Amino acid sequence: MSSLSDGGVAWNGRDQHLEAAGFKRLLTLKEVATILAVKEYRAAELVRLKILKAVYLGRQIRVNAEELRKFIADGGMTLEELESSRATPRKNSIR
Repeated sequence: MSSLSDGGVAWNGRDQHLEAAGFKRLLTLKEVATILAVKEYRAAELVRLKILKAVYLGRQIRVNAEELRKFIADGGMTLEELESSRATPRKNSIR
């Protein structure tokens, strides 16, 4: 089983049966930030901008470990791409 230190995400011992049953590990924003070596607010921004898919449990946010692995494998996102995803088109207003 891999761990955060080697770039993987481990289930704790008592939850390994969940992985065997096909459930995917969900990461907290703090864990995502640790893996990406960024601040937690940057991880939250990636979710807010829908760059990383997330599961919402009330006010808690979780990211599927496989989605994060795919994001990393695809090379992440450049600053320009991030900035363009922030820009929201303004609606034309009639005056």
